[in-house]
Amino acid sequence: MAMTINSSPVLEGQSAMAFIEEAERYGSLPTPRPSAEREAQLRELERKSRELYASLFGHPHE
Repeated sequence: MAMTINSSPVLEGQSAMAFIEEAERYGSLPTPRPSAEREAQLRELERKSRELYASLFGHPHE
């Protein structure tokens, strides 16, 4: 006979309250964003990755 395993613990009492307080506190913080310089670096990395893929497989991957 198979038993269902619950992979998510159920929080109750003080643990639940602490979890909710932490979630509310961190939920109100701004989401970190990459700088303009970092975004440019990421775009360049993506461009080079696409070029490498095209050179290896003969066509761009989209």
